Order: sequence, then structure tokens, then C-alpha cells
Amino acid sequence: MTFLAHPGVPPDQGGTSPPEELGMGVHGGTDETSIMLHLAPHLVDMSRAERRVPEAIAGNTYVRFGGRVSFGWLSNDFFPDGYIGDPTAATPELGKRLFDGSVQSFCESLREIRDFNFGRPA
Repeated sequence: MTFLAHPGVPPDQGGTSPPEELGMGVHGGTDETSIMLHLAPHLVDMSRAERRVPEAIAGNTYVRFGGRVSFGWLSNDFFPDGYIGDPTAATPELGKRLFDGSVQSFCESLREIRDFNFGRPA
């Protein structure tokens, strides 16, 4: 059997990001930057953090990140520096909570995978 596991569903696939990111913290936003601040703070330069949320598509109902109509995109389609989200709100404490939650849910997922049998009696 093959399983695909996400520690969290990315916003561009229907997952969530902080409300301040309007559902568009898809690459280098609050959550990802927070996890990096927790795991490898020496790789993060918060002095360069700026809000990069594509406000112009925030009001779209269908054609948006996580919307019913997907679209192809590259990170630099929206902003030349390549990240999409708001890293300015990132903290190592949030990163620890997100990371610990992801590890816990992945471990719980592995237990279900171990016992998965397509609903047939064992």
C-alpha cells in the first residue's frame, strides 16, 4: 500500500494559514518562518522580512490559493523575492507549537497506517 502524508495541508491545496495572510501564506510566510526560527534560527534573517501577500486575489471566490479553481504559479510570479506570506509575525514559540503538533499528528497517522485494512475485518 502507498500513503501520502502531509504534516499540514499547504494553503495552496486548501489548508490554512494565519488570518492576517488571507489564506495565502504559502511559501515563507508566518508558519514556515516560525518553524525555521524554531529549528534553525541561524538561517533566518528577520531584518529582511516583509509582508508579501497578493491582496489582489484575496477577494476571489474560486481562483485563489486553496480555491476550487487551481492555477499554475511560481513564487516569483507574485513578488520578485519569491516568498508569499507574512513572515513578520513569525516567532520561534509558534514554530515550536507547529512543529510539535506536526510530529504528534504524523505519529498518530503512522499508527493508523499500521492498522489500515480498507475497512475489512481483521
